[in-house]
Amino acid sequence: ARMCEGLSNRRLRQELYAEILRPDHVVYSEYDEERHIKAYDWRQYQNSPWILGIDWGTYRHHVALDIRVDPYTYAWYVADELVPLEDMPRTKFRTLLRKWLDKRATAPAVACADRAVPTENGWLSSLLKRTQIVTMESKNQQRVVSRIEQVRDMLDPAEDEPRLLF
Repeated sequence: ARMCEGLSNRRLRQELYAEILRPDHVVYSEYDEERHIKAYDWRQYQNSPWILGIDWGTYRHHVALDIRVDPYTYAWYVADELVPLEDMPRTKFRTLLRKWLDKRATAPAVACADRAVPTENGWLSSLLKRTQIVTMESKNQQRVVSRIEQVRDMLDPAEDEPRLLF
């Protein structure tokens, strides 16, 4: 039982039971609106610690997430997002991000960002002086394939309720 702790059902079937699974037509076939969409208003928990996730994007595609962690279940709630509808340079995204962050009662406890853009991470560090900024330390740590599997593990754990909710 401990062998499958933390693994998604798909990963358990594939790696432990050696099932040959069809390729998915979508990256996260485990996602199910009935299981993963929950009523959650981050404004009701404004003073609770939260995580800022940022992908500075390649060229002009950027995103920021407000992630709240339930202190009892440790489930992650992606409670709010900043996804510009148009391509924009990082300088314009910085302005939007600052305004988005200003709407929160507290600064994030931790900010996680990709390592590929040190200048943006430096700007973020100067903006959020009391927030720990965490980035991947190597290309290997940032491998997309392993990160996809970790998200799957949270979406559909083999022995528990979903740990990633929206």
